[in-house]
Amino acid sequence: MTPQDLIDQFRLDVGDNVEPYLWSTPELVGYVASAEFALVRGLGGILDRSSAATQAAVTAGNQFVPKHPSVLDVVQAYLAVEKCELDIVSIGEIDLADPVTGSPMALAKDGDDSNYVLDTVPEANDMLRLVVFRLPLKRAADESSRLEVADKHFDGMLLGLKARAYMKDDAETFDRSRAADFEARFAAYIDQAMREHDRIREPVRTVRYGGY
Repeated sequence: MTPQDLIDQFRLDVGDNVEPYLWSTPELVGYVASAEFALVRGLGGILDRSSAATQAAVTAGNQFVPKHPSVLDVVQAYLAVEKCELDIVSIGEIDLADPVTGSPMALAKDGDDSNYVLDTVPEANDMLRLVVFRLPLKRAADESSRLEVADKHFDGMLLGLKARAYMKDDAETFDRSRAADFEARFAAYIDQAMREHDRIREPVRTVRYGGY
């Protein structure tokens, strides 16, 4: 699914199919990007085992590990060189005041928006490999960009697009009532989709490395 797919249906639905358009294509691409992030966040994220968001460099002497900005949650973490799976813990279980030096055994996924935190100060460089739930890696740049949200969410995305389009600050497009109606329907769609996900989603199956 691309923004253009949604834009074509939007223009057909609202009768905005003759130039000059009430909503420009770049404006609609922006609304699509916003709706995609809202939908993915509402569904708890995209399961990812292989993108740049699933890797982070561990630096010797540094307890903090940079977190990709798209990550919402961490399912599993392991050290590639040490071949050691890490326990996922909360930041309250990590000693930040007087950390010991040694091989990490645990990772706090909620250190802050920018970093994970290891339970020890590592003695050597390593690479953190992760299984995560995340937001889209980037916003749609133009109408031909490939969206990460699944095609089955086309109708939901269209609701989100319309909710944003009717908030455009222009006498010919602004309609608070319609915007509120489509936003409510978009929220209801996300809620229903999340319930379906919860009902059918199996526990995440992960591969253990190096015998761990």
